[in-house]
Amino acid sequence: KAKHVLVLADACFAGSFYLKRGENDAPTKRNNKKSRWVMASGRLETVADKMVGQDNSPFAYYLINYLKNAKKDVSISDLKDYLEIEVPKVPSHQPVRGVSPLNKNESIYKDTKAVVVGISDYKHINDLNFADDDAIAFANYLVNHPDIDSSKVELILDSLATSIKIKTSIFTTLSEAKPNEQVIIYFAG
Repeated sequence: KAKHVLVLADACFAGSFYLKRGENDAPTKRNNKKSRWVMASGRLETVADKMVGQDNSPFAYYLINYLKNAKKDVSISDLKDYLEIEVPKVPSHQPVRGVSPLNKNESIYKDTKAVVVGISDYKHINDLNFADDDAIAFANYLVNHPDIDSSKVELILDSLATSIKIKTSIFTTLSEAKPNEQVIIYFAG
């Protein structure tokens, strides 16, 4: 039901959100439906957990800095353009199949709900150092933004970020979204 859905994925192999095995680029054919965007820190490869001299990944660092320093409402197109230039490991940003990109003047702030997930502590694979910090930094940015209702931002970290909890939170947020609302799903892990 949400007017727009933006997935920000700062994780190794995050391009798998929209790329099929063997594809180098997401399909370019789009139609005129609601927008659904995925901005990923990379394609189908590992990405840096920490940027030299910073406490965040390159993706999170440039994302949060851009949003904090924006002098006006931020459009998805402007954010995409900025990240493509600034993030050292070229990130990938594509509209999800079958939907159109946002208009240039679509703001990412108005009527926003968010699910923010950060996992640094894993049971069966090597732990990460800063994914949970990236999620906290992004959630803090959202809850401190004057145009975003902080009660509509859910933060899920580490051991609480079970598969069931993440899926339930995303499903609930998307199913309860009103047609004029935007949903942001941020995943770092």
